[in-house]
Amino acid sequence: MKICKLCKIHGADQTNSHIFPKFMGHSMLITHDNKRKGFKIDSESADKIQKPFQDTPKEDNILCTSCEKYLAAKEREFANSFYKKFKDPEFYQEFSSFVTNGGIKYKCCSNVDYCNFKLVIYSMLFRASISSLPYFSDTKLNNVQIEKLRQIIRREIAFEDISIIAITSESDNKSTNNYIYSASISPSLNYLWVNDFIFFIAFDECDPFLIDLKELTIKDFTPVKIGIVENETWNEWRKGLMMLKVQQITSALL
Repeated sequence: MKICKLCKIHGADQTNSHIFPKFMGHSMLITHDNKRKGFKIDSESADKIQKPFQDTPKEDNILCTSCEKYLAAKEREFANSFYKKFKDPEFYQEFSSFVTNGGIKYKCCSNVDYCNFKLVIYSMLFRASISSLPYFSDTKLNNVQIEKLRQIIRREIAFEDISIIAITSESDNKSTNNYIYSASISPSLNYLWVNDFIFFIAFDECDPFLIDLKELTIKDFTPVKIGIVENETWNEWRKGLMMLKVQQITSALL
């Protein structure tokens, strides 16, 4: 049996392990007739009739049962303190609104556990980097970065405050157009598109992306900040990613 890629101790006996938390992909799979349906975009399926999926990507035998339970506990805290509340009007008072000097709206989440929030995002990037699924094949972390994430998540080393920028749409009503996808933009900058959120993770503090969006960077144990873009901008980003993947598919078929 393969060894768990997180603890590196136990056998990787866990099946159907979600790469991104299942609850984060729920809304993008619910169609107008209340059915669960999603499709993958890649070169292998471009010229074929696609079989719909009823769940977000999951993989067998990359984690052990113990590590799966450990991550699930972190994800429950993330869901209950942040994800389920952020766009719910009932909890509006928990998220203060601000605007950066550059005119970007954002919200501060003062009641969210800072370390747990980051550990969940680290774990998503870690799982994307070790996954063999095509959705995550554009994630290109080096071995040092993967091992650093692994050790932080496992608490084998002290918590390290890697810079993150989180972005969502203002009031998107077309969640079925969203994606489950991840990619490395540069050797130090990566992003996770997780349905209605995009998380940028930068291993280099001097990355130009961080400098340009300094006011949105989640760092130094300040309250968690979420950048808010207009629906039109969000939709343009979705179209841009779709065109990129379509171009890759077209090239692969030539």
